[in-house]
Amino acid sequence: MANMDENPLTEEQVKKLREIAQLSPEEQKQVLPDFLSQLTPEQLKFLEEQQGMQFQQCVFCNIASGKIAAKKIYEDEHVLAVLDINPANYGHVLLLTKKHYQSFSQVPENELGYFMKIAGLLLCSISRAVNSEGGNLFLVDGLVAGQKAPHVLIHIIPRFKNDGINFNWNTKKLSEAELEEVARLLSDKTRDLLKGEVKIKEPVVEEIEFEEEERVP
Repeated sequence: MANMDENPLTEEQVKKLREIAQLSPEEQKQVLPDFLSQLTPEQLKFLEEQQGMQFQQCVFCNIASGKIAAKKIYEDEHVLAVLDINPANYGHVLLLTKKHYQSFSQVPENELGYFMKIAGLLLCSISRAVNSEGGNLFLVDGLVAGQKAPHVLIHIIPRFKNDGINFNWNTKKLSEAELEEVARLLSDKTRDLLKGEVKIKEPVVEEIEFEEEERVP
């Protein structure tokens, strides 16, 4: 690696990185996504340039680069949509960023807006193609949320009556005091996050519309 003056990682992060490097490949797959999710874009770029984390091993990066074959549904210079090989339903598609991002928090604002726009367009297009009665845009962010691959993606799942897919969960009962507390906490943190923003940044990626031949058949 470069010298510590050029290294944006903290001493603790470097120590953790060395510990991860000593693990078996299977163990690395378990702990690496959580470690990467805590890094800044600058730190991720540094690791990528140093090839210390071997981003080329990311399955979805290899799909995006064409090293791994996939059934493409839509592609442009920023995103790629492919069929899920283990679908939850007929027409289940994965939309992924072509650049390697571990967490949604690392995707630049303009790229994230574009990513979600394409996801919405694909949901409509796929639903029409398979005559579904609804659809889900399903995303996970972090190991505890069920993220299995260290790459940002969205599951686009057409839904049909009695298809057996269940996203239900056991609700938690909060007291009025707890509701007040969490509402205050979330609003305060959100206000801090947005503080100093004069206006929403204009996207720098080119706006595109689906051409007829690019739509799902």
